[in-house]
Amino acid sequence: HLDCVDPTSLYVYEVSSASNTPVGAYNLTAVPTQQLKVGCFIKSVNGLTSTDKMTEAVDKDDVLELVVQNPYMFELEVEKRGKSLGMELKFWESGCALMIGEIVDGAVKSSGARVKPKDRIVQVNGISGGNDTLLRQLKGNDRVKLTISRCP
Repeated sequence: HLDCVDPTSLYVYEVSSASNTPVGAYNLTAVPTQQLKVGCFIKSVNGLTSTDKMTEAVDKDDVLELVVQNPYMFELEVEKRGKSLGMELKFWESGCALMIGEIVDGAVKSSGARVKPKDRIVQVNGISGGNDTLLRQLKGNDRVKLTISRCP
C-alpha cells in the first residue's frame, strides 16, 4: 500500500509477500537490497514523478519501472515544556507515518532538532502503528522520542 500525501514521492507502508501479487513475485526473485520494502520511497514510476501520475500508472500499467530510494532513518528527543511541537503534520488516512509539512515556532524548532519538511515520523516513543496511535503518543507525552524517516 502507498501513502500519497507527498506530491513528489510515494511512501510504501505495506507490502504483500504473496507470490500471486506483482510486488510479492518480484521480491521472491530480487536480491534483498533491491526488494521493495516497507519504508521505501518511490520517486518515479515509468518515468513519471508526480504522485498523481505515479499512482495512475500503478493502477493502469501492466509493466512498472520504479525508481526506489531506501530511507535515511534517525531518532531525536524533544521535550515540549508546555509548548506545542510546532509542526504541521500531514498524513494518508490509512497510513502509518506522519509527514512534516511545515515547522513553526514550538518545541521542535527551539530544540534545534534537524527535522525538515517532508520528513516522516514513523514511531513515537518506540511505538509504531496507524496515524491515530502516533498522534496520541505525540499529544499524550511531554517528552517524545521520534523515529524519523527521510527520503534522501
